[in-house]
Amino acid sequence: IPDISLLFDGTVQIESIELNEEANRAYLLTNNEIYIIDITNEDAPVSLDNTSFYSDGADISDFESIAHNGSYLYAISARTGLCVFDVSADKVDFIDGSCNPDASANRMALGRDLLAFYSTEGGNQVRLMSVVDPQNPVFIDGQSITTQNRNINQVVIDPDKQRLIVAANSLSEVASLNSLEIWDVSKPVEPNQ
Repeated sequence: IPDISLLFDGTVQIESIELNEEANRAYLLTNNEIYIIDITNEDAPVSLDNTSFYSDGADISDFESIAHNGSYLYAISARTGLCVFDVSADKVDFIDGSCNPDASANRMALGRDLLAFYSTEGGNQVRLMSVVDPQNPVFIDGQSITTQNRNINQVVIDPDKQRLIVAANSLSEVASLNSLEIWDVSKPVEPNQ
């Protein structure tokens, strides 16, 4: 595992990380920037590009989670919503007009052509978007998955996009995980448990 701590001073906090093993790249969301790191040489990772702004001077510090899909990186926050970056040329390039404030949350999961986003801060709903056109994510007929009386901790989409797994805890027992829900999302317009 590459030691990327050599690239940062002690003031950088890593919020989220995504790997592209085929390209030997790591995408990092820190407390104030998005980085592309070349991890070809595990003993000497190299920062290829970074940005601290995305649109009209709006800064990256709003974002709480990232997900990687081919040439695109998705960043999400409860305040800003979902935004898309092109990372195909080892540059972090914001795609103008790609932010969707209706997709506000602090976490997301990505599987092939499906993006699920949710809030771990008192949220009990997972909303689904199609990323068939990766530059333009769109809601899937307003579909959502709701956990009854539970706060969502984590969501995972399995590699073949057939199942969405939701880990949640009861509203009264915040520290304990007591629910694991498995949803069939092979037909995202009709998710079922």
